[in-house]
Amino acid sequence: MKLKSLIILLIFLVPSILSAQDVLRINSIEEANNRIEEYIYVYEDTANALEFESIIDSTYTKQFIPLNKFSNKLSKKKPYWIRFTIINHIDEDTSVCIQFSYKNHLIEIYRLSDSLLVYQKTGAFTINKLNDEIFPFTNAIQIRNNVENTYYVKIKNITDKRPSFSLEIISAKKLIKDNLQFFTKQALLHGLLWLMIFFGIMMFILNREKLYLFYSLYIFLTSFWYLCHFGLLHIIFPGFPRTVWLYHDIFLLSAMILYISFALNFIDSLKIKIKWIKYLRLMQYFLAIYTIWLLAYMLLTRNQVVSVYLSFVISSIANIFIILFIIELFRCKNRLSFILAIGTTFLVLGTLEAVIQQAITYNEKAWLNQQIGVLIELLIFTFGIIYRHKLNERIKLKAKERLVEQLNLNYRFQEKAKEELEIKVKERTVEIVEKNEILKKQKEKITEQRDEVEDQRNFAIKQKEQIEIQNKSITDSIKYAKRIQSAILTPVSYINELLNENFIFYKPRDIVSGDFYWVKQVNQYIIIVAADCTGHGVPGAFMSMIGISYLNEIVQRREITQANMVLNELRSQIKHSLRQHGKIDESQDGLDMAMCVIDTKSKMMQYSGAYNPLYLIKDINGKPELKEIKADRMPVSFQYGKDKSFTNHDIQLEMGDTFYIFSDGFIDQIGGEDNKKYLSKNFKKLLLEIHTKPMYEQKVILDETLQNWMKGNSQVDDIIVIGVRM
Repeated sequence: MKLKSLIILLIFLVPSILSAQDVLRINSIEEANNRIEEYIYVYEDTANALEFESIIDSTYTKQFIPLNKFSNKLSKKKPYWIRFTIINHIDEDTSVCIQFSYKNHLIEIYRLSDSLLVYQKTGAFTINKLNDEIFPFTNAIQIRNNVENTYYVKIKNITDKRPSFSLEIISAKKLIKDNLQFFTKQALLHGLLWLMIFFGIMMFILNREKLYLFYSLYIFLTSFWYLCHFGLLHIIFPGFPRTVWLYHDIFLLSAMILYISFALNFIDSLKIKIKWIKYLRLMQYFLAIYTIWLLAYMLLTRNQVVSVYLSFVISSIANIFIILFIIELFRCKNRLSFILAIGTTFLVLGTLEAVIQQAITYNEKAWLNQQIGVLIELLIFTFGIIYRHKLNERIKLKAKERLVEQLNLNYRFQEKAKEELEIKVKERTVEIVEKNEILKKQKEKITEQRDEVEDQRNFAIKQKEQIEIQNKSITDSIKYAKRIQSAILTPVSYINELLNENFIFYKPRDIVSGDFYWVKQVNQYIIIVAADCTGHGVPGAFMSMIGISYLNEIVQRREITQANMVLNELRSQIKHSLRQHGKIDESQDGLDMAMCVIDTKSKMMQYSGAYNPLYLIKDINGKPELKEIKADRMPVSFQYGKDKSFTNHDIQLEMGDTFYIFSDGFIDQIGGEDNKKYLSKNFKKLLLEIHTKPMYEQKVILDETLQNWMKGNSQVDDIIVIGVRM
């Protein structure tokens, strides 16, 4: 609509509008503030499209609702119009203003007076110019004296907070005085903060400690946050982007991150162990990740609700951690930790007081009180840094004094040692001369003794030659005995005919062995024996020959094929042949043995053992399981109190089952990194890993495993392992 049409419209409409509405007559400021809400009318622009020339149309003026009847469910981003009419009857010398409480809005003001329209702008994001109506850097406009003025105010919210329609009538002198006090306090505060920043930077340059850098950055971000929060940044720097205010929570969170860095570095320098340090570090990492996410989110969406509410929750959690940290600092009973705790306490108290006051009064200036706590905190931190620096200098000075004292002590010690050394050199010189005389005499005796030793050496060489001849004769005899023992053992070709898949890992410690294996078939039964005789070498070999002889007698000739009966009978024969009756001076020799008897028709296997167990591996539901059938804890010989019958175990074999019998030589072998025994648990694990491989390959793996385990250690006992797969 053109300006001319608008003026004509105003001429016709203004009188009817003014007569239709109530007028607030200001006789005193206090009375007017108590009654002002009765004269305020509100209209919600749901279409977000109305301008002033439309809103004063009678169609819309009738839709204005009294403020006390207006809904509390306000939209966050829709514009609102408020309307009120005021006549100032206070003394002409008293200039009166109306101050809007809206901080984060754009405010357009239309004043109708005597059919004249005056348009003005104010709000925190409008740099106001000084004129006769609007006060600079405030949300206040001046009310003319004794003139009826109707105001239409359009409030457009640029944040995601719900708007508020509260107004306050205030004296212009008081408003100017309050603003002057506010700016003076802020100038003093930020002046002190920047002096501290400069101090921290200088300390960082001089000492190269990160502590001072974190200290300066923490104060800088705190100052920057206050400048943004109270709108001072745009006053000091008019060209600064307005949207920076939306991100003031980012600066607050960053300041908290830097505070934690400063506190942690302060604690590290004290060498104090505090259990809450790790939790503070986790909180710091969490705040850093959240700050980065929030910055990206707000750059993309400009949604400040997330910033306000989430940042409040996150900051509250962080403050709880800091309170617990303060308690821990007080428990340390250290002067520096006490300084850090006191400073942080003022920060927390100031913040709590500001939060509580804002919640009660909903006044953003509540945060002004927090500045006092922050200022005290930073002054205490500055004192702590200076005190810490002096303490470090004092420690360095004491260290230098101790070093000088130690150097002087060392010098005196060296001088004394030098004098004592000179005396000792003289004494030693005399001793050397005397000893030289003695050495001459000893040399003559040594020459005589050397001749005697030479004669004795020649005699020893002759004795050595005789011993070597005797040793060769004995070795040859033992090697011949090995041939005899090998001839007695069951031939491998015979075993392979009886058992398709098998291996025998046989490794004597000496030339002849005390361990032996024995395999025979009697009727439909195949008997498999792995035995360990008392001792090794020649004594063990003699015992093995006795055992093999009796097995041939009992099983092959007498055809006893029940496993435990064979062991019982073998024990009786050995006790009889070695005359074992329980006397002190008689032989204690015997055998440890594992015996398996397989019925080739029914695939039923009997097992009986003397100390040596049976390992049986079956596939159950596709998963191999190793079952240990334990042996009786008694040998095949005489033993006090253990002359009962051996146990006979019946086991039904299936195709693919694998079983192992063995002596204790492999399990007891010393080796590995700690020179310990191989142990049965490792042996079981090894068998489970290789049981599916071909039997000849299992034998090779056992040999390689043994060699790797021994690592240069000698073999401690004879070894035998027999494996059979059905």
